[in-house]
Amino acid sequence: MSTYQQPVKQPLDDILFLIVLFNQSPAQSETYQSLASALNNSDADYQIILFDNTPKKSTYIPSDSRVIFYSEGINEGLPTAYNFAAQKALVADKKYLILLDQDSSINLAYLHAVSEGIGSMSDNDAVLVPDIISAQKAVSPYTINDWGIIQLPPNSAKSPLSAINSFSVISLNALTQVGGFDTFYWLDALDFHFFHQVHKQGLNVKRLNVTVEHNLSLSHGAVPRWRLNNIARYEMAFYAECLSPPAILLGLLRVLARGIKRRQDLHNTAGLFAYAREAFIGLFLGVKRRYNSGF
Repeated sequence: MSTYQQPVKQPLDDILFLIVLFNQSPAQSETYQSLASALNNSDADYQIILFDNTPKKSTYIPSDSRVIFYSEGINEGLPTAYNFAAQKALVADKKYLILLDQDSSINLAYLHAVSEGIGSMSDNDAVLVPDIISAQKAVSPYTINDWGIIQLPPNSAKSPLSAINSFSVISLNALTQVGGFDTFYWLDALDFHFFHQVHKQGLNVKRLNVTVEHNLSLSHGAVPRWRLNNIARYEMAFYAECLSPPAILLGLLRVLARGIKRRQDLHNTAGLFAYAREAFIGLFLGVKRRYNSGF
């Protein structure tokens, strides 16, 4: 029998949970179903937002008054969903935003770790992140060293922690200080950029005392060509905007090497050249953003 029978009411009252859906109904979402089960019989005044990015408007109506469903029939990107939820949380006088994708499992161990972590947060703590495993491999949190190389396990003695956005517990005060999520990074490299902004503000990222499993799409089989191209563009944009010149060069080499390694997913030589072109477009866009922001 689980040690955790029911999540404590506080600090769940202070939390807004966001689940971003894409081509999946709430009934099909493992995240929503498992979260609803974990919160079953809780009388806490939490809120859940289901933000549907499916390119077809849904008429779904939640049966729970603590659940808000949003669907406009277009894919508005992750930062739009995140910023939408943050604004709703602020209006509802919540203190924390938890970001979730649609196909992860939420259990009581995670919710209790969140409750304990929030209870010990200081004003300078911005984000709490769990240890995340995908396909039996650790994927988060991690650190990025001075050469732009991701380190797993994280070397937090030398570099501040970063993480994937899923399962992150974000202080809304800190999110306001950071300025929200940048809509330029509409899908890929958004987590890189967000945690970089957190670190620039001198805010802390701390680990939760829990390990969760996440179905990270890039860890399972073939990756669509459009997604590889998108990753190449926005990962290079992040490197060029935020990292040092040596890290940018090494980042470019790593991105191009990934394209060669994934050449089967790119289908042919023309696909590989298109991938490389996206990487250089990202490089150009990142340099432009760096210059315009007075970095």
